[in-house]
Amino acid sequence: MVLQDPMLATSLGDHRFNDRLADSSLDGVMERAETAARFLDRLEAILSDPGARSALSEANRLNAEILVLQLQDQVESVELGDHLLPLNGWWDYHATFAELPNRVPLNTVEDLDNYIARLEQFPAYNQGYIDRMREGIRRGIVRPAEVFGDYLASVEAHTAGLPEESGFVVSVDGIDVGGATESADSPDPASADPAATHQTSTHQTTTDSTTTTD
Repeated sequence: MVLQDPMLATSLGDHRFNDRLADSSLDGVMERAETAARFLDRLEAILSDPGARSALSEANRLNAEILVLQLQDQVESVELGDHLLPLNGWWDYHATFAELPNRVPLNTVEDLDNYIARLEQFPAYNQGYIDRMREGIRRGIVRPAEVFGDYLASVEAHTAGLPEESGFVVSVDGIDVGGATESADSPDPASADPAATHQTSTHQTTTDSTTTTD
């Protein structure tokens, strides 16, 4: 399941997907819900089997029962259309994404490559949420306008301004260039200084594509 939630994988110390974001599209949501439903069926089968249940330690039985509740919530939230309401006026996806520099490792050139890869995926990530909200509007599943009285300020705080003022710019001081990739070792003048290249790329990437539905 961590493959479907790369940021969760990163936070758990699984760095295989450090260059990816989750699929925020409607199809991505449905795929995750289907995966959760399959896990739920398997887990409930284990817990309903006296032999299999007794083979679990008390701690594992408790973990399994908690996981059942979490999986049920995930499946039911999609059935009820909660995924069509990704903005709640508090801690939404764009605000979470703005914390990216604080949520990922930034110690080597490879880490910077992964960080930039995630920044470059933001337009598609953002579009997935927009499409979900538009589907919610089509189906009449929306939040009251009152919730979003001064909401734009939370978006504008992260939109493009002076590059050096962007919260997405990270320092390359202390970066371990010993972990440089082949592209960084290339004789191409543009990549002769990996640190400068990554700083420039990061400066150019902003969240100016963040928006809400009209």
